Amino acid sequence: MTSTPSTQVVPQGLAIPLLGLGTWKLTGSACEPVVETALDLGYRHIDTAEAYGNEEPIGRVVATACLDRGELFITSKVGRDHLLSPDVREACRQSLDRLGMGFLDLYLVHWPNRAIPIAETLGALEGLREEGLIRAWGVSNFTPAHLHEVMEVGSPATNQVEVHPYFQQRELETACREFGIPMSAYRPLDQGRVADDPVLTEVGRRTEGPPSRWLSGG
Repeated sequence: MTSTPSTQVVPQGLAIPLLGLGTWKLTGSACEPVVETALDLGYRHIDTAEAYGNEEPIGRVVATACLDRGELFITSKVGRDHLLSPDVREACRQSLDRLGMGFLDLYLVHWPNRAIPIAETLGALEGLREEGLIRAWGVSNFTPAHLHEVMEVGSPATNQVEVHPYFQQRELETACREFGIPMSAYRPLDQGRVADDPVLTEVGRRTEGPPSRWLSGG
C-alpha cells in the first residue's frame, strides 16, 4: 500500500504542500489563534495576501512557533493595483516586512489586470525570484485566456482558483492541464457546505480525498 504524498513538485521546481490553511477573512483577534491551532495540528502551508490584512498577525504567530523557517511554506499575493514592476517589488517588500520574513515561498498575482502588461508583472516576479525574495511565483483567479498570455512569458507554479464540488471549473481545469499548470483550490469545502452535504460525506468515506491534481489552500 502506498502512502499519499504530502507535497507536489510544480513548475519552477518548487515542492508545494498539498494542504494549506487559507486565511481570508481571518483578521484581528480571530487570526492568531486559528493559525496557532493549525500549526499545532501539523499544517505547514499558510496562505495569505496583502489584501487580507492579516500578514502581521500571521508573522507574529510564526515568530513565536517552535519551527524553523525551512519547515514552513508561506504564500502571499500581490494585488491587481500593484502589478507595475516597481509596485510589485514594493508590495513584496511590504508583505515581507509585515510577515517579519526574509523571503516568501510562493508569491501570486492575486487577480489579473488587463490595464498592465502581464510581461511586465512577470518580469518583476522573476527579478524577485533571482534576488531570493521569493522562491516561486504563480497566479490566482486567471481564466484560460489569461493563462494563454502568461504562458507566452513563463510557466507559473500554480493557478489558485475557487474549486469545489459545487463549482468544478472543468474548462479551466482542462486549460491548466494542457498548459501544465497545477490548480490550487481555494474554498475547497465551500466554507463548510461540502462537509455538511450527506451525499458528498458518503462519497468521502469511500475515497481517499480530493483529486491528486489539485492542491488545496487559500
